Amino acid sequence: MNFKCDTCATDVKNTITHLQKEITNILDAELIGFYLHGSLAMGGFNPHTSDIDIVIVTDQPIRVEMKRRLAKLLLLSSNDPCPIEISFLHKGQLKEWQHPCEFDFHFSEFWRERYEGDLYRRQADT
Repeated sequence: MNFKCDTCATDVKNTITHLQKEITNILDAELIGFYLHGSLAMGGFNPHTSDIDIVIVTDQPIRVEMKRRLAKLLLLSSNDPCPIEISFLHKGQLKEWQHPCEFDFHFSEFWRERYEGDLYRRQADT
């Protein structure tokens, strides 16, 4: 992935590259696109106040096990160095666009506690 971010520190670029690689590994053939948006895309990124905004497009809805793997990745990656806000949509959701958009999967720091709880309960059940 090549992108220009004059205000991005190396650790932000490394986080984005790491996320792209790991998300590609998790989603495999389902992945259609990995897109930066928000302040990174618009050139106003501030490492002290901005989050890393990403939109992922997949061919089909994401399976539950993939969502769990994505949640683990994002829990480990967010806030290091910046919060991550990422939305996953499948191409069917783009063909029948409506506002507000229904995402297939979404992660932000607002949802951290819920994902941690869900993953913890899942581990306790096994």
